[in-house]
Amino acid sequence: MKFTYSIPTKILFGPGSFNDLATTPLPGKKALIVITAGKSMRANGYLDRLIAMLDKQGIGHALFDKILPNPVLRHVHEGAALAREQGCDFVIGLGGGSSIVIGNKKAYNVTTSRDWGKNIYNDPEKEGGSGYIVQFAEQYCRDLELNETATTADSFGRPAHKWSYDNDKVGTYADKADLSYTEKVKLGTIYSDLGLGEKVLAKNVTVYVDGDKGTLAKDISKGEDTKIGGQGTLTEVYYDSGDNSAVICHINYYIGEVQKTVAATASKDAYIVVATDSVKPAGASGVENFTTDEKFDDDAMVYYTYSESAEEIKSVAVCETASGTVTEAQNARNAKVDTANVTIGGTKYKAAAKFVGEEVSDVMVKYDYKVYLDGNANMLKIEKVSKLSNEYALVRATQGKNVFSSNKAQIVFADGTEKVVSTAKDYNKAGTNHIDNNTIVTWTVEDGVYTLQPVATLQSDKVTMNETERALNLYMSGSPLASSLVITNDKAGMKIGGGNTVKANSNTVLVLYNVKDDSYTTYTGIKSIPSIETSATVGANVYYFCDRGDMATILFVDVDNDSIVKGAGKNAIYLAGASRSNLIQNSTGNYYEYNAIVDDEITTVKVDKATKVGSKYAYELDGMFKSYNVNSKGVITSLTAHADYADDGKGTYLNGVGLDKTSKDYTVILNTAGLFVKADGTEDKTNYKNETITCDEKATFYYVDKDGKITEITYKNVTKDLNDKVYAYVDDYMVKQLVVFEVKDTGAGTSKPLAMGEKPVSYVDGSKVVLEVVDNNTTGLRTAKNEAIAALRAAGYTRVGFDASNTWLTAYDKNLNEVYFDIDTNYYVSLTVDDKVVEYVAANGSFNATKASATKWSDISGKGTGFLNGTTYKAYFKSTDTDEALIAKTSGTTTVIKTGYVQIGTTQDTSVTGLGSSGTNKVTVTTGNVAYNKATVKIEVDKANVTKDYTITVKNDGKVVDTFTAKKDTAIDKTVSLGDLTANIGNSEITVEATEIVTPVMLTKNLVDKANGLTFTWTLANQVTPGTIVKGSLKITGDLTAGHTGNTVITLADNASTGISGIKWVVADATAVGCSVSSAALTIPDTFANTADGVTIHFEFTVDAGSTTPAIKATV
Repeated sequence: MKFTYSIPTKILFGPGSFNDLATTPLPGKKALIVITAGKSMRANGYLDRLIAMLDKQGIGHALFDKILPNPVLRHVHEGAALAREQGCDFVIGLGGGSSIVIGNKKAYNVTTSRDWGKNIYNDPEKEGGSGYIVQFAEQYCRDLELNETATTADSFGRPAHKWSYDNDKVGTYADKADLSYTEKVKLGTIYSDLGLGEKVLAKNVTVYVDGDKGTLAKDISKGEDTKIGGQGTLTEVYYDSGDNSAVICHINYYIGEVQKTVAATASKDAYIVVATDSVKPAGASGVENFTTDEKFDDDAMVYYTYSESAEEIKSVAVCETASGTVTEAQNARNAKVDTANVTIGGTKYKAAAKFVGEEVSDVMVKYDYKVYLDGNANMLKIEKVSKLSNEYALVRATQGKNVFSSNKAQIVFADGTEKVVSTAKDYNKAGTNHIDNNTIVTWTVEDGVYTLQPVATLQSDKVTMNETERALNLYMSGSPLASSLVITNDKAGMKIGGGNTVKANSNTVLVLYNVKDDSYTTYTGIKSIPSIETSATVGANVYYFCDRGDMATILFVDVDNDSIVKGAGKNAIYLAGASRSNLIQNSTGNYYEYNAIVDDEITTVKVDKATKVGSKYAYELDGMFKSYNVNSKGVITSLTAHADYADDGKGTYLNGVGLDKTSKDYTVILNTAGLFVKADGTEDKTNYKNETITCDEKATFYYVDKDGKITEITYKNVTKDLNDKVYAYVDDYMVKQLVVFEVKDTGAGTSKPLAMGEKPVSYVDGSKVVLEVVDNNTTGLRTAKNEAIAALRAAGYTRVGFDASNTWLTAYDKNLNEVYFDIDTNYYVSLTVDDKVVEYVAANGSFNATKASATKWSDISGKGTGFLNGTTYKAYFKSTDTDEALIAKTSGTTTVIKTGYVQIGTTQDTSVTGLGSSGTNKVTVTTGNVAYNKATVKIEVDKANVTKDYTITVKNDGKVVDTFTAKKDTAIDKTVSLGDLTANIGNSEITVEATEIVTPVMLTKNLVDKANGLTFTWTLANQVTPGTIVKGSLKITGDLTAGHTGNTVITLADNASTGISGIKWVVADATAVGCSVSSAALTIPDTFANTADGVTIHFEFTVDAGSTTPAIKATV
């Protein structure tokens, strides 16, 4: 059949229609070409031919190539948007039906053929709905229509309708289901969801499972608990209210794997080959084809539907996946759940009805699994994530809590480390958790507690081997017994035990245990794995695991001794100690990085912080090592040392100092300095000096600089050097690998010039260490050594050791090469002024100055009168003095000066004058060399000597320093400072006196105020107390010359009744103003005239000791 249809859409249909396009008038200037996402339109040249036709007609184009075999509405919208964006004014659909009729079931209703994807949902069940939902193609193809009256069924048994074009059938497509479920559903729930008022009898229900017809066991009735369907199974219900009947279709999703994609040919469309899994449809074979243009990757895991009636796959889609650690696992057999399920990453995944894989159980918990999901996130398959070889281990022994405080297991890990660990379960106890000794397991660890799982239980659906063999190759009559072990380096096949042959590849790990030496070595890959062949006397135990088929994942081989181990790959390593990094801490672990040579390749490696070789820690490693092991993150966790060098032809390691070459080609002389270092770090200065060894023609040579940078060199680059470190691997009497580490040549030591007051500090000068020893050979020498150690460490050296005579020392450089240093020692004496060292003066070993100090007597000044040199007082320099160095050459030694001192005579008052001497009456004066502000007078007097109130006066050379009051019947304990002294104090210049304090009394005064024209003003200067002298003054103003004749005489009278005596005028005052004095009388001449300031004449008298009412009188 062939036709052309256009109202307004034109369809060219039939053989040769494609070529007709070249001559067909097109309805616009730019076409939107719509094709599927498959390859056939491109691969077979159809797309290129179409574009060429358009170009020939001058028609532009845009391409939309996303249409799927089962189209989606989203792509309709995207295509329409692209047409608008690109200015397309018509569409060309090229290919099969899906690129022309977009969809295979009822879609959105559209208004006109030119709405370009705009849509209005017209639900026939809603008010105003037309009841007719058209397909996308119908907006362009008015004669392409759905026959609403011709009801049939699709290949799954679903009620469907036919599409026809001009009365020709286009296809059959399922109707929209009344109800859809993707998990088990009760018949009572279907009753409720359909809104039924009466039950549907089971005989009126037709059931299809993947297109096969079946029956329903129970009626669809209210409250019926019988469940139908399954987890992940699409259950669709079609109800016919006319006869109260129903059709129920179950469509299962199965999992498979895409084996390959087959391109379209002229006679056949493109298709994929799907390998079905162990759970598959009844009518399906091991592989099924599915016609599709959609792109699938080979090995892609897909889920598919299958029609038993059509006997073919009907749809395919790629599985979504989820991976991670299983935190919970439930099985429908032992838990009240509808279906088995696992929880990964906080999400629960339920097993679909057609689930494939390991049975869900608590064994999965804490292990990593991958789940494959259908479109509704139901789990179609689960499989354990393949372990890296490093995550396997061999269980040597187990023990329960009855012996230890916790469950324990002795485990050998894949990196060759052996540990006793705490375990989550008692694997020694008989039962489901029991693990036999020498069983290979996988492991997880949480908070230091290990969970173990024997590998034999991991993959029940795979061919696995977890075997234990005792292999002894015993020869009898020329034929080996069956029980033997043969492994050959760089060959895949390994013969184990009675005929078993397993293979090795580049990922196979072999953990070799030497029973005799109790040591483990790990090898990775067939090129590295050694040759091992048991003999009549030397056997081996073999434990191995094959994850898939006969390909060995890991082997643990215990050999009686290493005599049967030969031809191993190098697996050797050199670490450049000078290159070691600081400790690095991140998600990879705690490790150091080293420049390294690994199997003759210069690289960088990580060494775990906990790694230790002999006495050397991870940060001290340097030199060659026989082998190494790494963990799953590529970090070295253990290293095996080479055997010490011996001239026996076996593979050994020479670590020495100095090298040379002979005139003979390819021959070197090693350890010319005669410092052979053994693997345990000890030195041998006797053996193997000047060891002459031929180099193998394939030998490799390397040079390492002081920073640990490695460079490959040739034999010609090897030059004579007396102190370079040499590392050589020697086998079969030949050097196989030689590493030369640069050590700086010895240079002449130099003394460092010091600035005034600069402290000499020990330092490194080439191959010398200079000790700067100050003041003494105890603390000074110890300080100097510590400074030298600090200087060496700053230069990258460690493990510094001094010899007993302090004439040389050894240290290890960054490569852990032991380096010798000669020791030079300089001596100094220090000059300290007021706690500050101002000068270091060169001295001899006896610490006597070998030159005079630059600091002199005249440089010292300060408070007080002088300074102390040690304990000796010396006055400050005066211009009349002869200057001198403070540290004299030859005799001078360490000198400490303190300024601010005075000298105080040793003979001073020893008691308080004026007080009794009963008991204590003591005065203590600081004497001798005393700080200028620290001199004191301490006064201590018992209360028995303080019978009255006293004033205590402290005097320095007659000058009062301090006074204080001592109360009657109270002991005195007082310290008086002499203040800041500016002069020395001689003997007997410090005195302490006590003066009684007398209570003042009232003095009766009868004095003349005026007489003969004169005015008299009387003043007393001090308190009147019994036994004291009272002083006073008389001020006279006035004039005797005006109308007065004769002198005026003032007399101070005293007698027994007045209580005063000893009255006297100060003669000097009187005569100075023309007056005269006679005993107690003051005569003022009549010539006296002073009316302004007046004159003052002093007088005094004594108050009698017993007087209580003294009186003073004056008469004129």
